[in-house]
Amino acid sequence: MKLLSDTSESIPLVFLITDGSVEDEREICNVVKGCLTSGGSVSPRIFTFGIGLYCNHYFLQMLAQIGRGHYDCTYNADNIELRMERLFTTASSVVLADITMNIPENLDSLELFPSRIPDLSFGSPLIMSGRYKGDFPDTIKVKGRLADMSTFIMDLKVQNAKDMSFDR
Repeated sequence: MKLLSDTSESIPLVFLITDGSVEDEREICNVVKGCLTSGGSVSPRIFTFGIGLYCNHYFLQMLAQIGRGHYDCTYNADNIELRMERLFTTASSVVLADITMNIPENLDSLELFPSRIPDLSFGSPLIMSGRYKGDFPDTIKVKGRLADMSTFIMDLKVQNAKDMSFDR
C-alpha cells in the first residue's frame, strides 16, 4: 500500500479476489485504513471480489468501502467472468475522484454516510446521506480530481428530503 500511495500521475487500483475465508479481517481493515489516511496525496482504490459461500462477504464490502473502491461477488462459478468484467469496467470508468464538499462549520452534529466520499463512476450513482442540526446552505461546493488529475470544482444544489416527492 505504501508503494502505491505516493503517486501523482494516476490513481492506483488494487484488486483482492478470493474464494475462501481471510484471517484477521479486523486487523487488515485497520492497517489498510491507517495506510490510506496517512498516505500520499493520491491513495490507491481497493476493489474486492468474493467467489462462493465461504468468503467473508461483509469483510470484502468493508475493505472496498475503506479503500473507496467497489465490491462484487458471485455464488455461481458460471457468472465469474461476467461479474468480474463488470467490476473491472466500474474500476476503469471513474469520472471524479478524491471528492470533497465544503460544508459549513456552523452545523451541529453533522453525520455523513459514507464518511469518506467514494469516487463517482460512469453508470454508478453517488449517493450520500446524512443528518445535521442548524441551517444547511442551498448550495455546496464540490471539488474533485478528473482522470487527467486536474481539479474540478462545481456548485451543487442541495436537495432536502422533505422537498423530495416519494411514491407511497
